[in-house]
Amino acid sequence: MTTNQLLPISRDFTALAPLKRQEACTRLPIKPAVLHCGAFKLRAAAPDTPTLSQLPEPSGDWKRKIPVIGETFFFTSDAASWARDRVACHGPVFQSHLLGKPTVVVGDLPNWQKALAADFKHLHQKFPESFMKASGSMPMNIKEVHASRRKTIAKAFESEAMAGYLPFMEAILTKYLAIWADKPAGVDLRRAGQTLGFEFAAALVLGQELDEQTRDELSQHYANVIKAFFTIPIDLPFTTFGKALASRTAIQDWIHGNILEELKQYLETHKLQGRRGIIHHFLDCLDTTNVAESDVDQRIADTIQSVILAGNDTTATGMTSLLGIWPSIPQRVKDKLQEEQGMVTRKHGVEMGPKAMAAMPYALSTVKEVLRLLPALPAIWREAVDDFELGGKLIRKGSSVMLMTHPAHAADPKLKSGPSTMEKQMDLNDLEVSFQPERWLQESTRPGLAVWGMGPHTCQGIPLFYQEAKMMVAMLSRKYDVNTLSGPVEWSQLPLINPKNAAHAAIIDLHMKQKLLFVLPAWQSESSALRTAAWFRSGKISALA
Repeated sequence: MTTNQLLPISRDFTALAPLKRQEACTRLPIKPAVLHCGAFKLRAAAPDTPTLSQLPEPSGDWKRKIPVIGETFFFTSDAASWARDRVACHGPVFQSHLLGKPTVVVGDLPNWQKALAADFKHLHQKFPESFMKASGSMPMNIKEVHASRRKTIAKAFESEAMAGYLPFMEAILTKYLAIWADKPAGVDLRRAGQTLGFEFAAALVLGQELDEQTRDELSQHYANVIKAFFTIPIDLPFTTFGKALASRTAIQDWIHGNILEELKQYLETHKLQGRRGIIHHFLDCLDTTNVAESDVDQRIADTIQSVILAGNDTTATGMTSLLGIWPSIPQRVKDKLQEEQGMVTRKHGVEMGPKAMAAMPYALSTVKEVLRLLPALPAIWREAVDDFELGGKLIRKGSSVMLMTHPAHAADPKLKSGPSTMEKQMDLNDLEVSFQPERWLQESTRPGLAVWGMGPHTCQGIPLFYQEAKMMVAMLSRKYDVNTLSGPVEWSQLPLINPKNAAHAAIIDLHMKQKLLFVLPAWQSESSALRTAAWFRSGKISALA
């Protein structure tokens, strides 16, 4: 044996580092080591960079070999725990079998960045077949087409356009917070977030508010489409997939029957009576040269449906997470938020204008910290278009690749080192330790946020959601409080982050709460006081004895 040959790893060689417990089920790469054999020392030399054919394929749990379903049941039951366990056992890039397909799962930020930088080169955008059919989404895997479509809608998210949305956002939030505060029995957080999310998305896309019946019907149709993300595509009237297809048809019928003609008139004249929405910025940049009228109509309709879908699910889950976690946010954080809002109102007044919104760095940091702990999207999907290397593993052409957000956030190198410390930084049951908005204020401590994607497909609506959520934090800090009426919220990861069970909360005017807690008997609990406050505001009781 020459010194350029590699010796096999053996636990009998005491010169080698012992295997860690969490690495016991994976094969470690051979590293240079000095091995003692009698009076001689042999050096195991590092090999040259391996070719693709020499790389190992990702390992995985034996459950992935269960016929047809693989690990789908374990994944959908508790996606975060499932991913955490697999990453600990097999490393950040591992093999599974989900939703009827072999799937490579990526669970750390460095490999996220490397994978998504490979978009249009080694990977292309890929959603589950059931969702693609139900949503009507067109995968933008041709680089030039993708770039053209992003450019067409980009102006809708520039600073001038964003400033124009602020009065609309403030009116919507003011309306809903007042409505919720008047609910004697509190509000269902999932339903509240879904309603607010759809109202934001539809109103900002179209530039107009919908009547209550239309809003509720369309909101339910969009919810049905979202449910198709993690389901088997069996088209029967009673299946989740069948209901999603029916809802897609209903959404398209509504768009064609109610708003398409008005938008086509705007496309011809570019004259608008009323508020400018995202779709109007899109139409300003839409090139219809040599395009058939029917194709223009369908492109407008598809854009409305897809932008509302994207904005609805992000806003709905983000707002639900914000409201659900608010009662548990440490008081030290709320004190800082109130202090910041005090400075903002003294300098800029109570109106949520562009200058006031720009003066809320701690509110924005709070929003990002909520997204770090409760990422709205559980995963991003891609498909390999050729063989390539990721995390020292061979990813074969045709592989379904799923990049998971929760384990990526948990393994962020910007968190304090050590697995136990990382676990604490993601612990929803101990927010006194894990909830630290301050980490976002300095580059040296600022972690990554995978929820928006990375690379050329990064979500264009990031500034829009931050503006909505930051305004919600500001309003809660200035005037309202949230108190859960059903105990601490437990969260489900799929298909989007949402409360597992019915989660009810009372939303109350801070000034009213202070008055009530002052005059109510000492034996009355705070949650009871909140209910009493809601009854008082709704007129069900006229005085407090």
